[in-house]
Amino acid sequence: MLAHVTNASFTAVEARASRACTAQQLADALLGSKTMARRVLAERRLCSARDGRVLVGASRVAAGEGVILRLATPDGADDLLAEPARSFEPARILWHDRFALAADKPAGLLVHGDGTGAATLTDSVRAALCRMAHERDWPYVPVAQAVNRLDVDTSGIVLFSLAREFQPTFDALVGNHDGTLRKYYLAIVEGSFPRGPLTIDAPIARDRHQAQRMRVGRSGKPSQTRVVCVDRRKGASLVACRLLTGRRHQIRVHLSHAGHPLLGDELYGRADGPLMLHAAALGFAHPVTGERVMLRTEWPERFAKLFSYRVVDWSILG
Repeated sequence: MLAHVTNASFTAVEARASRACTAQQLADALLGSKTMARRVLAERRLCSARDGRVLVGASRVAAGEGVILRLATPDGADDLLAEPARSFEPARILWHDRFALAADKPAGLLVHGDGTGAATLTDSVRAALCRMAHERDWPYVPVAQAVNRLDVDTSGIVLFSLAREFQPTFDALVGNHDGTLRKYYLAIVEGSFPRGPLTIDAPIARDRHQAQRMRVGRSGKPSQTRVVCVDRRKGASLVACRLLTGRRHQIRVHLSHAGHPLLGDELYGRADGPLMLHAAALGFAHPVTGERVMLRTEWPERFAKLFSYRVVDWSILG
């Protein structure tokens, strides 16, 4: 990494250049976006840690030299801190640092608002952050922005960014599909799934006859899902999956295409109960600090009716 973060607070991030470069190059690497880097430099928010001088794009930064990025307070963050209580149930936070957090989404809850006024995971995360800010005497409540999504009936891990300046780095983490972000799911499917592990490699396209559906088709985008059968019981199989690409409804489409649709999947199987799909684990190299992060959720309650808790060795999926 060109810029190594050494310290972070609610007001500033300190970083050190790993080699000689310009301030523009360092800001590009630190923020993951040339547009954001130009904005920060234009707003005079990057300065030398040694003497406090404001850095412009052409300023030289020596190898090992420290810089300080002053963070902007999000609009409305102080208003959130002033609120005595929230009307939403606080989300279960699995992990957080100054730059991001991971929340455990229940099945049936939207990640973002859909215009109907229904409660969302974003509302619950905001409530959790309000509580944390009051309990830990934070100067303001960070504004959380989801960087990955789950279907409303899918439960599990959703990642949120917490600093506007570093939003592009997390967007890139999710959007690159280069293996840096490893997404692992649990699913219960119909029938006796092969023991595996196996890789379902089938392109996914939109269904021309039903707007909500996707389908396997030669005109689709390349799509790969790695699957291993964990257990079988009562005509159903518990499978663990890793997404190698990130297409819409990818696991649901691929498993249905393989002849084993998810239980409760009204689009690609039968509507015979809740959708049995859970985003169970998430592993990634932190795009700002470089830290290795591995997150796991609790065993879904709806899964326990068929399969009791067990430790899943995610490494078998690569």
